[in-house]
Amino acid sequence: MDLKDCSLLLSLYEEKNLRKVAEKLYISQPAITYRLKQIEDKFQARLVERTNKGVVFTLEGEHVVKFAQTMLNEFSAAKDYVYNMSSEVRGVLRLSVTSNFAQYILPNLLKRFSEQYPNVQIHLKTGKSKNVLQQLKDDDAHLAILRGDYAWLEEKKKIHQERILLISKIPLKMENLPDYPRIFYVTDQLLSQIIDNWWTENYSSPPNNVVEADKVEACRDLARTGMGYTIIPEICLSKSHFDEMFVYPLKSPQEDLTIRNTWLLHKRKSRELSVVDAFIDFIENELKSGEIIRVFNPEEHVELLI
Repeated sequence: MDLKDCSLLLSLYEEKNLRKVAEKLYISQPAITYRLKQIEDKFQARLVERTNKGVVFTLEGEHVVKFAQTMLNEFSAAKDYVYNMSSEVRGVLRLSVTSNFAQYILPNLLKRFSEQYPNVQIHLKTGKSKNVLQQLKDDDAHLAILRGDYAWLEEKKKIHQERILLISKIPLKMENLPDYPRIFYVTDQLLSQIIDNWWTENYSSPPNNVVEADKVEACRDLARTGMGYTIIPEICLSKSHFDEMFVYPLKSPQEDLTIRNTWLLHKRKSRELSVVDAFIDFIENELKSGEIIRVFNPEEHVELLI
């Protein structure tokens, strides 16, 4: 079984669908079926079963998938080591980044990094913070950038802070907030807990949820129509949003801002790789220049209640 076979098995295990794997790997479904049959012949075992819901791996197939993942990880590690032997910073940098950070902040960062290190190839995966953390634990990524204060026993650095904001097309009286229609942002558990804690600290009545949406952009744009207010992270608001809407930062009864942190995480051993070391140094220089870290001013672009 070669590396292409390993990639095929892992893609099929992830997608559970022959058509999606064919589109992803740019090969035909009959070619996938033929290659699977050859792999099964080598192991003399049935690895997958086809059902109405897609492809299901057998117990033998689950074991072979783990073997395939190990092969790919060992190949990547060997390639990283060989590249690292050169005095030049080159090779593959595997990043796993939470989706909103990847959309709103990461593009300019990676552009500047690539200008400094043109021989570094970046493999980027995005997703929810808990999945990003798992990819780092599984060695599918050299570095992870995630939002929220997740437990991590190895190296971590705070690289960004943002306020949690309530936005509305019309001015609101905060003491009457439970009476206003709310566009509820269905988000990850940590952020949900932050918002829920703020609500229970300030109100005894539940919110009046009229819409639920799992995309922050949908919540933001619905609020722009005047359908209701929403509570979302600052990262997804541009200056134009601040200019056209009323924005209230969430505060505790003691007037402390509600802040969400973003962290850069990595394993200690990964710093031995020149591409990882270069990226961490790059981020540290960005922090010193003030390009990433946010210095908060409660008056900035914020409509405050009288």
